[in-house]
Amino acid sequence: MSTVLLTHTTVRGQEPAPASAFIAFRVDSTRVIATVKVTSALQQLTDGLSPQPAAQFGYRYFDPPAFWLAGRDKGAADARPGDRWVIEAAPGRTFEAETERVVGGQPGCEDAIGVLLRVVPEQSKAFTALPAKYFVAERATANEPPREDSGSPLGIAPPPSTAAFRAAIESTLNALLTRELPAVIAHAAPDLARMWSSPVDYHRAWARDQQATNDAMQRGLGKLKYDVQSFRLAPDGVPLHFVRAEWYVLGRQGFAASVWLRGEQPREVIETNVKPASWLRMFEFQGKVGQEQLGLILNVVDRDRDGWGEVLVAEGGYESLSISLLKYSPTGFQPTGIEYAYGC
Repeated sequence: MSTVLLTHTTVRGQEPAPASAFIAFRVDSTRVIATVKVTSALQQLTDGLSPQPAAQFGYRYFDPPAFWLAGRDKGAADARPGDRWVIEAAPGRTFEAETERVVGGQPGCEDAIGVLLRVVPEQSKAFTALPAKYFVAERATANEPPREDSGSPLGIAPPPSTAAFRAAIESTLNALLTRELPAVIAHAAPDLARMWSSPVDYHRAWARDQQATNDAMQRGLGKLKYDVQSFRLAPDGVPLHFVRAEWYVLGRQGFAASVWLRGEQPREVIETNVKPASWLRMFEFQGKVGQEQLGLILNVVDRDRDGWGEVLVAEGGYESLSISLLKYSPTGFQPTGIEYAYGC
């Protein structure tokens, strides 16, 4: 079995995350699963499956076969019933939980090992009332006292609704399109040429449609559509805005990107992702990307209580999905190494 210990993953030169912290998804009103390991699938299991979980990117669980757990290391799934955990649910807000048992699941085409956790009874009502479905779950250290919740200015913020704000967003997005479209089209040109020369009729038809899309976008015919999520993630309280943008032309997506912007009149670009625009030009995507490919912000936490927030981000690819915890800092977003991913 090819094994990936997800909390040991080192990304972009970052130090590995501690093996006590995992991304968790809501199963039902009072329980979550902390995914601790994803492996290559050996066989599809269909017996003993749980109901569908409350979280869209979760998975149905079951009692894992004994051979799944053979040779597991101490940092992965050696949980015991009654072990104490802490669930980071929002900035400055935690819940205590206890292990019910180790479970298995099959997200995508892979196998997963997780720990099924139940929020302690005295906090279950408050946890049930939370709208969030994704969290960070951490093993409680020996003799650790319960963590006291504190008010935090970090978290989700309402996006400004002024005409000036919208004008700043749209100006920044259109500048991004002007800057990035030529490179995206050039990068896709070899694949487009290959499809043009294919003996397969539907390959050539796809190439004709894609060329028409490119031509229309280059003539400036794309119509912009976008949505904005705003957050406060830094001690200075200056808002950040996560923007998903799509340009439609000839009845289909001609360009797509996501961008993080900063400020009340957001001209400062923190991070840009134009991978979805490239994927639109891949035959496998058939000219369409969804919200998952553009990115979804699932939750905000502040694990170390330092006043700088972390965001849980879901990003889809081609038949794959990753959920990562990214920490905002003075130099932008940095990976924490806490993540899990699956695909086919």
